[in-house]
Amino acid sequence: MASFLLAFFVLAISPSLLLANRSHATHWKGGVGVWHPNEEKPPNSSSSVRDVVKNATLMASSETISQGDMVVVSWSGYLPIPQRSWIGVYCPHTAQSSDYLDYIWLNNTSITGSVRLGPIVNMRCLFEFRLFDENEEVVAISNLVQFEKGEMAPLQGRLSLTHNTDEMRVMWVSNTDGRAVVQYGPSDDDLSSPSTAIGTSHTYQASDMCGPPATVVSAMCFRHPGYMHDALMTGLKPRQKYKYRFGDGENWSEWFWFRSARPSGDPNSQVNMFAFGDLGEWKTMLEAEPYDRSYSTMWRIENDLAADNADYDLLLHVGDISYARGLGYQWEMFGRLIEPTATRIPYHVGIGNHEYDHVVGGEKDPSKAPGQGWHPAWGNYGDDSGGECAVPMVNRFHMPDGNGNGLFWYSHEYANIHFTWISTEHDPSAGSPMYEWLANDLASVNRSRTPWLFLMGHRPIYSSMIEMDQDSPIDWNRNIQFSQREALEDLLFKHGVDVTLTGHYHSYERTCPVYNGTCLGDLTDPQATIHLIIGMAGAIQDDGKHYDVPWSRISSLEYGYTRLSVANATHLHVEYVQNHAGNVYDDVWIVSNHAWHQK
Repeated sequence: MASFLLAFFVLAISPSLLLANRSHATHWKGGVGVWHPNEEKPPNSSSSVRDVVKNATLMASSETISQGDMVVVSWSGYLPIPQRSWIGVYCPHTAQSSDYLDYIWLNNTSITGSVRLGPIVNMRCLFEFRLFDENEEVVAISNLVQFEKGEMAPLQGRLSLTHNTDEMRVMWVSNTDGRAVVQYGPSDDDLSSPSTAIGTSHTYQASDMCGPPATVVSAMCFRHPGYMHDALMTGLKPRQKYKYRFGDGENWSEWFWFRSARPSGDPNSQVNMFAFGDLGEWKTMLEAEPYDRSYSTMWRIENDLAADNADYDLLLHVGDISYARGLGYQWEMFGRLIEPTATRIPYHVGIGNHEYDHVVGGEKDPSKAPGQGWHPAWGNYGDDSGGECAVPMVNRFHMPDGNGNGLFWYSHEYANIHFTWISTEHDPSAGSPMYEWLANDLASVNRSRTPWLFLMGHRPIYSSMIEMDQDSPIDWNRNIQFSQREALEDLLFKHGVDVTLTGHYHSYERTCPVYNGTCLGDLTDPQATIHLIIGMAGAIQDDGKHYDVPWSRISSLEYGYTRLSVANATHLHVEYVQNHAGNVYDDVWIVSNHAWHQK
């Protein structure tokens, strides 16, 4: 009965009050916040939708907009009280005043004034803006704002590889569960008779997830995510340029283009990749885009892709994807953020703590983990997903081994690389389902076909960063490193994993070739795994304190991303690009014959 009453209370209270009481951790690893993390409390209003109390005017500059447009909202006939008057953003426009999507406090003390809002993202509903006075009462309501292509517009496109080099998967979101179709063909054709792929459609509900706020139905928390469409382009020739568009047969995306996969099994292939972790989407729609964080990361990658000689193959995102943590609005913003890149090259993802970790609702966990997920006494595995327990993740991304467990741990080959993805949020100990899968996967690698072996996960097994929770003297993340190392390092050493790519620490770090805390060889003759910590793509930076360890070679707290270029069977080029100036801070070659594990 007590648990029932608690659940009823959580669902009955105002979503804004629920979010106001969420912790605002500064490092974002175990804490969760709203879009305005520096404010003690967001506004709250109990006014009814149309209860206007003053004779004032509020006007949106455009009634019809396109995806990502800005809107100027102007008021007249009312003198705002600084930091006590505010404008709320509503989508759907019928929402109660307490159920705003976003908000901005007003500092302008003029009886006429304006704010510039955006980018406004198509979330399959009409937008409305409301002006509130110091008593939290509605002063004025704006005209409605709609999207030019309406709620049926196909959006948030993203590509991913399959196990077959002549295929490419495309997913997108719209407001219909009707026909899902992709038209595609060689880019030099006129495409008057394109090939057609028919896909499938699905969605998820608040009741599919594990706990609040993800299960709270509101504009702020769970909002219907639309329908996810999934289609497969087939019969592709190796490394050819293709044009494609997706939709329902009447409502179409713009035309995009990509290059098909390289032939598999050629040990001397060249492969060019981007890699990072902990990206997120760190702006409200009511402020300028943070120039040095996730928007800058994706902008610089888009510029790399636009270069005349660009020949990139895929992007690796090693966990902590959108940081939505139960707030559906953030998934919508994140989908727009990555679309220019994800529609051009395959966008591959792994599970992080902010997608998966949960403490209730374990029977709904798509990974089928026992109990309420993995919560060892020596770790800080909490409710970092805000109750999502990876449900949005497995619905929005389809990796080569599928959804469900095929997204928590999976592997695939590409040219001369074997990619192995694991979940650091699940039990890694010998005998566990993931460990047994990992051992079999690593043992199956044919190094004559794929000499390079990469392991992707979210939490690293080596990092020198000191990370203390605000309310605890224990460095839980370091404890987790030691435990992950104890469980997995012998397996990685035995099978000769060349490089691990991980995040979780919001910084960049590169180790020497290291086994059991000891450097073995160097970059030109590695005798153990080299670890790259690449969690610097957008989440708020760590504080820069480090343990004095012999295996750390370089670290940086600047936002950025990595470029990885496998030149042939033995040479790998690693570049860490910093967002602020675009300079390459770390630029090294790893030269390996991959034979050290055979000794």
